[in-house]
Amino acid sequence: MRFGSEEYLKKVMEVTNSDERYSEMVRNEDATYTFLIEPEPENGVRDGITLGYSMKGGKMVDIWLGERETDFVISGRYGIWVDLVTGRTGVTSAFLQRKLRIRGEFSRILRLSKPTEYWIQLLRRIPTEFDGIYSRYNIG
Repeated sequence: MRFGSEEYLKKVMEVTNSDERYSEMVRNEDATYTFLIEPEPENGVRDGITLGYSMKGGKMVDIWLGERETDFVISGRYGIWVDLVTGRTGVTSAFLQRKLRIRGEFSRILRLSKPTEYWIQLLRRIPTEFDGIYSRYNIG
């Protein structure tokens, strides 16, 4: 399924909510997130993707495409998101190297780095098709 599509988001929610270890790791973290995935026309990624989700009591309770006001906004070029999902880079590295930018309480995001790294490992279970030159990193 295409990275960032509605179908993909539904699968992300299913995989996230079915993992008890992850639920336990984030059980006290209620927050909303927006991901701004910036286009890279020079690499065959013409359109950006804006998506979001809400976590409550260790579960993903809502997903959406488009913008909403959220607690955190995390943005970066399409390629860095591919690198995260495929395991070519880690979340903490991406933040510290400023490849991902954040609006929201940075210390809270850093505190969640271990659960986030685990969550991204879960996402690797999802068959994923990437756009442009990144199609060589498709999963499954």
